[in-house]
Amino acid sequence: MSEALEITKAEFESNKEDYLDRVENGEIIIVRQPNGHAVLAIPERWDEDLINLWDHDDGC
Repeated sequence: MSEALEITKAEFESNKEDYLDRVENGEIIIVRQPNGHAVLAIPERWDEDLINLWDHDDGC
């Protein structure tokens, strides 16, 4: 899995279509909110690396 691109919410909003196209083409983007929280934008098609981020049964 490649490293995610991190951008601000303002950057995302100013060029939303380009960033959404990049996500649809397989790129993972972290959109950082002004309060420090983040939203992860991932492609719809899943692969094993993405699934393993939270499809586990270790008691969490």
